[in-house]
Amino acid sequence: MNLTHENYHTLESRYLTGSRIKDFLKCKQYFYQLHISGERKSKKTEALIIGSAVDAWLTRGENAFKREYLSVARRNVKNPPVGYTELTNSQFDEVVSLCTVLERQPAFEELKNHIAQAIIKYDESMGEHFCGLSFMPDWYKIEGDVCIITDLKTTANGSEKKYFWHCVDYKYFEQMAVATLIFRKTNPEIKEFVYRHLVVEKDVGGVPMPYTYFLDNNRVEVCANIIKNEVIPMIASEKEFMPKEVSWSGSPTIGSLDNEWDE
Repeated sequence: MNLTHENYHTLESRYLTGSRIKDFLKCKQYFYQLHISGERKSKKTEALIIGSAVDAWLTRGENAFKREYLSVARRNVKNPPVGYTELTNSQFDEVVSLCTVLERQPAFEELKNHIAQAIIKYDESMGEHFCGLSFMPDWYKIEGDVCIITDLKTTANGSEKKYFWHCVDYKYFEQMAVATLIFRKTNPEIKEFVYRHLVVEKDVGGVPMPYTYFLDNNRVEVCANIIKNEVIPMIASEKEFMPKEVSWSGSPTIGSLDNEWDE
């Protein structure tokens, strides 16, 4: 199918993405209702709205951001406008602050010759409902046999330990794994991957703090193997999409003093 920026996040797209895989692992019924039947609608949190606005500015430019986002005293949540997204005045000011800080970073300047927000995909039957994998990296660049993938992230805490657990919770390693599987199909000349996050911390009441992180290749590789060999076959063969159930059998014990907790 023809995958575009307009239909990428809609039910029209029949490609599995990192976020769809995350939802399947959360609850099969939730995944079905959100990404197959359409009876459940995704809710845009304030963090997601801010993150999308920052993405628009830094990947497509300030003028694109101003065309797509409008500052208002109060957002019309019940009947949102079509063609643009409303931001409250405070949200708008926050986006300006975050983007201004990141735009002057050498790490951002280095991205000027990378490809921004291009859709990558490959076609392969993945059961009754999906026809392949897709991903939209914020930036990527292929130099010889090396592929550099950079994603832009906003976070409440950008310190190394906190951000690592943020990446685990939001399955950012799995996101990079999906990109890896696609690039290996479409660009077999790639032998090495470099995974990077350009991060800005939303410091309430203060100055936004920028960070740069590399994501561990071995952890991404493990995620890629699990997605390819376990998760995709599970999704392809799933028929019932039953809600998640729990029992006491095999439940882990958390908080043991014998365990070392890094948080």
